[in-house]
Amino acid sequence: MAKTDLTLSTSVASLFRELASAAESDATPDFSFSKKGSKITITVDSLDGSKRFINSKESVPGLTRATTEQVQKLPIEERRQLVKKLHVDEELTQNEIAARTLYSQKTICNDLEALRKRGEL
Repeated sequence: MAKTDLTLSTSVASLFRELASAAESDATPDFSFSKKGSKITITVDSLDGSKRFINSKESVPGLTRATTEQVQKLPIEERRQLVKKLHVDEELTQNEIAARTLYSQKTICNDLEALRKRGEL
């Protein structure tokens, strides 16, 4: 595993092994772990803070769903289009968008306000 980056597999156990390895080499990135019902989500930021990886796995009888998202910092107009997509298409709140991207809730709020002023929302 590279010291400046962490890639995620769809296996939660593999992810924990990768995080343990990073901790042993003093290359531990910021990460969070959450469990809601049958869904486990692990969010990991790269060491330089330029990327975020979100790995989720949900299992119910007859269905297992695993997703991996990679988010990176974007120029302002590209970021606003991403915020617009997450807000309109996926109906996420400002806090949910902030949690899935590398920006604060206040930045997301400002982006939505700028999009409203331009008539894009």
